[in-house]
Amino acid sequence: MNTDEIYGSSYLSVAVVRAEKLAGKALTIEDATVETFTRKDGTANVKVMLKFKDMDKTLPLNKTNWAIMKEQWGAESNAWKGQRIYLILTKRDFQGTLVDAIQIQAVPQ
Repeated sequence: MNTDEIYGSSYLSVAVVRAEKLAGKALTIEDATVETFTRKDGTANVKVMLKFKDMDKTLPLNKTNWAIMKEQWGAESNAWKGQRIYLILTKRDFQGTLVDAIQIQAVPQ
């Protein structure tokens, strides 16, 4: 059972990237916004969110993906609009455990 079908989600996840075959597909950035999440311990967690053309789901940027965006196009998110990226499925360390993750890569100009 795919629980996204029951609860839905407005965020891109590894499961969505796999199901919709988005890995390796070039996506165009439409906008970058900031969203604040509340962690289980009550502290705030601020994330930059990428919105893509022709897609309802957004991608919350982890620090690695944010650093890739910043290195490629600078820290000003307005410069990111219209840029194209690939989504790549990979593994990352999360609290001492390897987990599936989404990494971004700039589409060569």
